[in-house]
Amino acid sequence: MASTGRRTSLAALGVLGALLALPAAAAAEAPRDVLLDGSLQHRGFGASFEQYPDGDGHSVRMDRGSYSVAEAQTVAGELGALVHGSEMNRLSVQLVTDLEMTLICGPEVLACYDPGAEEMVIAGHESTTPPSRAFLVAHEYGHHLEVNRRNDPWQAIDWGTKRWGTEERVCPGVQAGQYQPGAYGPESYYDNPGEAFAEAYAFLHFPNEVRWDWNFPEPDQGSFDAITADVETPWDGTERVSRDGKLKKSGDRDGAKVGTPLDGRLHLTLDGPKNDDFDLKLLDRDRDHTLARAKGAGADESLTYDVCGERKVYVEAVSREGKGRWEIEVDRP
Repeated sequence: MASTGRRTSLAALGVLGALLALPAAAAAEAPRDVLLDGSLQHRGFGASFEQYPDGDGHSVRMDRGSYSVAEAQTVAGELGALVHGSEMNRLSVQLVTDLEMTLICGPEVLACYDPGAEEMVIAGHESTTPPSRAFLVAHEYGHHLEVNRRNDPWQAIDWGTKRWGTEERVCPGVQAGQYQPGAYGPESYYDNPGEAFAEAYAFLHFPNEVRWDWNFPEPDQGSFDAITADVETPWDGTERVSRDGKLKKSGDRDGAKVGTPLDGRLHLTLDGPKNDDFDLKLLDRDRDHTLARAKGAGADESLTYDVCGERKVYVEAVSREGKGRWEIEVDRP
């Protein structure tokens, strides 16, 4: 290899000194990878990128550093072998030496990803022990997918992608205090849904390479199918369904069940007769518990509710005064 100090700046040397001064116990607890907070967008060292085809119709911007063109193309091929889409064209990759990895990502870290720059930092040489470089490339690409997928009202980089998060019941787990979206410290790394998704994406391609250590269910076929769907058919927003009926007298109520196949934000709008007073209610599927209610003046109401594990709900119009037809439009994930 060429010199390992190619990217070093005075600022980077200062960071290295601070890192090396950490207590040994802190270094030993360091996560396998980290997310950077925009530092690669404002790097204090040189970078020279070239385009490398991924073998699947896309290309990757790569700074191969001290490594050969052939080694860079090998990494591009590892990326091209992953389940992916056109977001590949947005990816940048730095191939680095062990010292450079410490300078950029931190001690004991094997790879890192900067969501702002959409850039991963990967060792230019193959690992002698698991996980392999290809596995780490897949894990970091999982983060790249999160940046390029939606999971409203949450951020996919913290919660994982939409269908995977629903399949793995991330939202109920967060509500129960089991999972910690956006928490990247050593004590919470394995409770982070964003990290668990990236690891599950790597397991999709390399299921038997390392042990599953996350505090999430080990991915099964349902998990892999959800990941593949999120990659190949990205969730792009809500769909609208409607239910309607008739209230026959004041005090009457009427409603219908609505499927909620994905977790996320539900928006309901009730349209009733002009001079009447109707309320809008959202209940659980068995109508045992009211989840939300809108009861302003008039017969037109609206409300929002974050679906979190419920696969069906019951929407209901209630007459406080008057009668007539009603329609409820439901925008669901």
